[in-house]
Amino acid sequence: MPVYLALAGDSASYQAICMREIDRSSQSPDHRAAYLVARAGSLAPDSGVDPARLVQLAQEAVTGSPKLQWYTHALGLAHYRAGQFGLAVEYFRRSIEQKPEWYANPLNWLGLAMAHRSLGKTDEAQQWLDKALRWNDESLATAEGANIRDWDPHDRLAWQLLRREAQR
Repeated sequence: MPVYLALAGDSASYQAICMREIDRSSQSPDHRAAYLVARAGSLAPDSGVDPARLVQLAQEAVTGSPKLQWYTHALGLAHYRAGQFGLAVEYFRRSIEQKPEWYANPLNWLGLAMAHRSLGKTDEAQQWLDKALRWNDESLATAEGANIRDWDPHDRLAWQLLRREAQR
């Protein structure tokens, strides 16, 4: 999983896997495959993939399945990596609106914190970061409700990676 490599700081291996998957994505019209490649390449700033290509793949996924909040979240990340911070905010918010009760909305909150910080909106960025960190603390303190311990391992690693970046 590329997220393991990104989290471990192995940029060379992370880039190699992302580039290999980008090459494979051109051979498949599958929207899920486009989403997976766009998400993997957008989770860290050093994937080596052209950010415009990540946006293109994420947009293909959203076009194919416009109501899936995961795909919309990936499009927000891709726009963030492309330096299109206003669009990143738009898609992170849209992902939240698509399914307000979605267990992984804290990933959108981290994305909103990063995008707002990049837009120079430090107060709003801090509010989103604080919301995400409060949720994490509460999640770990209780066994009830949405709990990060119940997330898929890939999503937990994505949380760690994005949280680390949002806290810089």
